[in-house]
Amino acid sequence: MRGEIQALRALAASMVVLFHVWPALVPGGYAGVDVFFVISGYLITAHLLTERERHGRIHFGAFWARRARRLLPAAYTVIVVSAIGVLLWIPLGERVVNFRELVASSAYFENWRLAHDAVDYLAQANAPSVIQHYWTLSVEEQFYLVWPLLIAGALMLRRWLRWGVPAVVGTVTVASFAYSLWMTATHPATAYFVTPVRVWEFGVGALVVMGDRRLWPSLPPWLADLLVWGGIILVGLTSFELSGSTAFPGWAALMPTLGAAAVIAGGTRPGRLSPQRLLGLWPIQELGAISYAVYLWHWPLLILAPHALGHRLTELDRWVIVVLTLVFAELSTRTIEQWFRTTPRIAGAKPVWALSGAAIAAAVTVGLLASAQSNASSQISANEARVAAMIAHPPPCFGAAAMDPTQSCPVGPIGQLVPTPATANADFPSMPNCFNDYTTSTLLSCTYGPVGDPRVPVVALIGDSHALSYLPPLIRLAQEHKLVVMAQLKAHCPWVDTAYAAAISASCGQFQQKVDGWLRTNAHRIDVVLTLGRYDTMPGDLAARVKAVAAAWRTANADGIPVAGIVDQPYRADAPTPCLALLDRVEATSCSVPRGGPIGALRAGDPTRGAVAAVRRAVAIDLTDFFCGPTICPAVIGGVTVYRDPSHMTSTFAATLGPYVWRDLVATGWLTAAH
Repeated sequence: MRGEIQALRALAASMVVLFHVWPALVPGGYAGVDVFFVISGYLITAHLLTERERHGRIHFGAFWARRARRLLPAAYTVIVVSAIGVLLWIPLGERVVNFRELVASSAYFENWRLAHDAVDYLAQANAPSVIQHYWTLSVEEQFYLVWPLLIAGALMLRRWLRWGVPAVVGTVTVASFAYSLWMTATHPATAYFVTPVRVWEFGVGALVVMGDRRLWPSLPPWLADLLVWGGIILVGLTSFELSGSTAFPGWAALMPTLGAAAVIAGGTRPGRLSPQRLLGLWPIQELGAISYAVYLWHWPLLILAPHALGHRLTELDRWVIVVLTLVFAELSTRTIEQWFRTTPRIAGAKPVWALSGAAIAAAVTVGLLASAQSNASSQISANEARVAAMIAHPPPCFGAAAMDPTQSCPVGPIGQLVPTPATANADFPSMPNCFNDYTTSTLLSCTYGPVGDPRVPVVALIGDSHALSYLPPLIRLAQEHKLVVMAQLKAHCPWVDTAYAAAISASCGQFQQKVDGWLRTNAHRIDVVLTLGRYDTMPGDLAARVKAVAAAWRTANADGIPVAGIVDQPYRADAPTPCLALLDRVEATSCSVPRGGPIGALRAGDPTRGAVAAVRRAVAIDLTDFFCGPTICPAVIGGVTVYRDPSHMTSTFAATLGPYVWRDLVATGWLTAAH
């Protein structure tokens, strides 16, 4: 293996590991994966063209069999170890996501799984899975599957067009780069993961191959050295110049991609200014040799360690993880990977046997992981049934009732939590027919209750995912024939005026425009609009938010509809469930946060009260005292886990708020009108 390529691998692996372990140190270290893509594009294309020249054809089966022997044994070893770690240490509520992604990684479509979840608003709160870094391996495997066919087609074209291979590779590279720019600008959440957006990076590596025969060898030594030094510096700079806020891949991906290409093109030649001596150092070459295994091992260790240790990672823990990553990588490379590559019976087996073995291993692994996922889902369903029964017949002082000043509820140790810390993150209203995600903006047919009974008042629920939290308790009231609820809800899109909504996102603006028309059409049926949203992510200052919210409410007033705005729930800095999971005995104050102050749960920025003051027929429903006492906001209230993430309630706690929302709605006097 060429020394500069091993050095590039070492640099890329270091960037990724440092980014994951110490993200503030190298905020752009994630671009290391782009360096790997360039290297793969170069090596695979060079191999395919060399095989064509030597043997007159490309042996697809032999190519794929070599890839399988090289990559799959170590990858599946880490998958199996990760799955065991999930069973041992990951809370039940997170196991379904982990096993689902383990299945996707075993079948090498993890990148598409993550692309789907990236636009699934309710999946945004999922904790990082133990195997999500396999998305890059999925992209590479998909590339390995298609690229030989593309090169073979280009070689056939060369019979009629001398520059057939460069023409085909160049066209695909340019087309993919253009698509990358478009996707990064229009669909940034999915652009990071989908394969067509990344193909151009492999293509850049492939184009370097085209100059291997004549162009790069003819470069003056000083220019070749300059290319290598410049490429290394450019790749290194990406670690510090890029960050999580950078639109990526898009234009920004040119830095690591072109930097890696420059290093490969320049190569390493002896000379006074040559980087050969530096790049050839044993630690660098050794790290490059085990870089694939380093990438495989570091992330599962990083995710599993806090659960196994029972506390957040300390600085010492992080250093231990880095050391263990290197040890495991060395061992797995020297034993598992090399054994499959060098054992004569395996390395010399016919491609059909290697590919059949890989298919069987994949099928068995996927089957076992899918079974584990199904088992975890069954356990969660059983917990949900138990919770539903408790909600249907709640004991005294259950959930929000424990904060009701009209009740006398004991304060002391709390027994069984509902939902448990292990399942709280999965305790959310899964109602896709009543909720638009980030990209969709369709009007919803989400209506519950005795629609044909003119004696029953109609409540329209409008807002984002925080408003969605109140839909299940409203549906329960509808099932009791107390009201009819109609909902229009969209992720990251609180109810504001259309122009302001468009500043949040184009689809939010489109949705709000439709909601305005929907309100006018249904004004004769609606007694009150109930609304809230997560306002802290809205553009502008508090005055701008008040103006935008009040403008939306006035459109409802103009149609004769009053508005009840729920003051948004307090926020936490992080989810309470990891803290609760570590406790043997849960007290009423366990894992709580301050009510006020600079780090308190009640932060300025909610425009509800300001909008109420500015709009004639509007009231505020303030449930804050059901979340917080005089000084703290508990993580557990009345035996119920309050939050599933820093800002969203569990559905169980939201259900216990239902009677109090109904009480405050009735108090407005707007629900007495008959239709």
